[in-house]
Amino acid sequence: MMTHIYTRLGLWNKAIKWNRISADSAWAICVSTGEINVHYTHALDYLAYAHLQLGNDNDVLEIIQTTAEL
Repeated sequence: MMTHIYTRLGLWNKAIKWNRISADSAWAICVSTGEINVHYTHALDYLAYAHLQLGNDNDVLEIIQTTAEL
């Protein structure tokens, strides 16, 4: 839930850091179960949103390309 707070406060760098951690953790669960779970996609959604707020368009494109390959 920290990432939700950082997003609401506009603390974009913290939101990016913690959404990356969240996405990586959720991805580990996906790998171990063989299924994509909503925690992974939710973390990527918030991660992309935070990047967009800072104008990090290339980082968002990377997220899109990575998920398109799944």
